[in-house]
Amino acid sequence: MHQSIITIITALLIAPSLLFAYNPRQDVAEKPARAAGHYFAYPEDETSPEYGAAPDGYEAFYLSHYGRHGSRYLTTDEGYTGMMKVLDKAAANNALTPQGRYLRAQLDTVYAEARGRAGELSPLGRRQHRGIAKRMAAAYPGIVADNADITAASTVVMRCAHSMFAFIEALKEINPSLDIPRESSMRHMEYLNYSSPESTELRSARGPYRKAWKKFRKEKAYSKRLMNSIFSEKKYAADSVDALKFAEDLYYLASDMQSVDCGVNLAQWLTPEEMYGIWQLYNFKFFARYSSYAPANGAFTDNARPIVKDIIDNADRYIASGKHGATLRFGHDINVMPLTALMKVDGCHTDETDPAKLADSFANYRVVPMAANLQMVFFRPTNGEGDILVSLYLNEREATLPLKTTDGKYYRWSELRPYLQSLIEK
Repeated sequence: MHQSIITIITALLIAPSLLFAYNPRQDVAEKPARAAGHYFAYPEDETSPEYGAAPDGYEAFYLSHYGRHGSRYLTTDEGYTGMMKVLDKAAANNALTPQGRYLRAQLDTVYAEARGRAGELSPLGRRQHRGIAKRMAAAYPGIVADNADITAASTVVMRCAHSMFAFIEALKEINPSLDIPRESSMRHMEYLNYSSPESTELRSARGPYRKAWKKFRKEKAYSKRLMNSIFSEKKYAADSVDALKFAEDLYYLASDMQSVDCGVNLAQWLTPEEMYGIWQLYNFKFFARYSSYAPANGAFTDNARPIVKDIIDNADRYIASGKHGATLRFGHDINVMPLTALMKVDGCHTDETDPAKLADSFANYRVVPMAANLQMVFFRPTNGEGDILVSLYLNEREATLPLKTTDGKYYRWSELRPYLQSLIEK
């Protein structure tokens, strides 16, 4: 064998993580919307062409799903009115530039669409879940065939329930005979949205990430250029405007514009470098509060243990019963992040603690865009003999686990189940 080929194969065997290397700056340069991070609208154009493939001699019979709600409005009206008040006060003090006055006018258009809808699913969010459901049904028609046993549950937050309703609505359009129980109640919060007291404390102002966060925030959020473009009086701006908060608030407003249908471009107020810098800031903050941040000693990833238990229990039930169908779960990014990190789905777990380096191994736009979803597809042999096989998809893109596969992409349930069980017993 040619020496260069041997070298490549050896490197991949020794360091499989090289398979998932990526360049976040290149990612964002190719698609600037990715700089929205966890506000990135679901990338339907990035789904895998392999989605729907089945091993030879096998048929899909069960799908285990956990999905984040779809695109939404900002979670509070203050997210809109806060910046409007800052600009109104500056205008009253003759401290706005023409650009600042134009930004203020744009916010009127934005707020006219968003007023009273804080935290609610946007029309795009409904379309995202309808699209995911339709692609799932097209890829695995046997799962939604007549007499399918499909259940759905969401957290008690309305945007999650509405995401569930949109998903089910699309499935029932494909097969009107489907009877899909759905529930949004506190009993499901125990596994869909669990958070331990310890992890809640670590996310607080006393959390271990705060010192690094504060230092990084000053480096990434402050923009003299932005302040000078919006405020005509430097002294007024210095005395009356929190420059860091202003930039962050504008970043979130700009990021959310891709999730709503109001046709306003607020990203124009931030340079690509500023958007990228603030994305780095919040990529670190969310990772350090909900994922495999090492100083938390597993407190955040352990919050996903109840979901993993539910995945095991339901898979066992479908395998034993011989039924076909799906378990649909709807929650939040703060649940998908610990789940994928606990399972060590590729690109979702890292031990990096340096805010400046984190983006090289973890990018939230890849893991938890709006409508993010983790799907485990179960296949059984058509002749009734052989192992149950499972494939894994993150946001409808093939994903991997630190386990050996068969045929390059399928996991034997006899090996995957003990791995998942070990995650909840440690």
